[in-house]
Amino acid sequence: MKTFVSPLYIQTNHYTNEKIACALLAASDKGVFFKINTDKIDFAAKLSPDGIKLLAQNAFELIQNKVDSTNIKLSDKQITLFNIKNNFNADYIDYLSKYASGVIQFNSPKPYDIDLNKKTFEDLFEKFIGKEVVHTTINKPFTKKIKKYLSKPELKEKADINYVLNSLTFDGLLKNATISMVTTNGSLDLYQAIDFNVNDKISLAHKLYELIAIKNSVANYAKNKLKMDTYTKLVAIEPTAKSTQKELFDTFYKHNVKTKDVTLIDPEKLEKDIDKIINSKHKKLSELIQDL
Repeated sequence: MKTFVSPLYIQTNHYTNEKIACALLAASDKGVFFKINTDKIDFAAKLSPDGIKLLAQNAFELIQNKVDSTNIKLSDKQITLFNIKNNFNADYIDYLSKYASGVIQFNSPKPYDIDLNKKTFEDLFEKFIGKEVVHTTINKPFTKKIKKYLSKPELKEKADINYVLNSLTFDGLLKNATISMVTTNGSLDLYQAIDFNVNDKISLAHKLYELIAIKNSVANYAKNKLKMDTYTKLVAIEPTAKSTQKELFDTFYKHNVKTKDVTLIDPEKLEKDIDKIINSKHKKLSELIQDL
């Protein structure tokens, strides 16, 4: 059975055409596999102009969403990626490249005589892109608190935790997005926890932009489909005055919290809200969506 493989690159120097392989795309008639190497993206970003990391991350996430959509259509036999001669349809690479924003380069897909599955794809990924370094997880006070509060057993019956908002359901989202907690009780309440003291400035800006996109998209969905108002809460601790993140915090506060579009709460207030939710008639958003 033919499998077609295409590495994806970030070009680090436009003058010398230097580039670094950061992701792998593989496809057979059974489906499409896609994976990035975050370590190599970080390395490529150090050799590239400022801002390339955020652009690359956004491009890869968009590509991942399109791959997920393709696999759904393949499973329903709505499309095929192969022509009559059982050769890969190269137009699919052109289709994905439109979402690369000029940042990601694709190689022409090459055929390999292997049965594509999770194990064989991981083997291909290691050969073409390289093995990822396993990073040790560090327990941070903010993250530890949030995880503890969201892990209360009774909460999972009343709220969606670390809920993935599907871009196919929520108009306005360019890619799937994860919200820390979402629940409903006559209105829809969004909670997003962001640690201002550990995120680098670029990643932090990305998370804040994403929060506004989530707020607008979910509010539109809730208004039109559920006839509910939406209230968005940012769970965060104000960063120290001399930190690089303080400027972003102040800007976000001025344009979103002061205008009452977003409510700022600390982790302790989140715990109090969670206790109220547990002892109330709140329902999960996912259940309401299923009933539509």
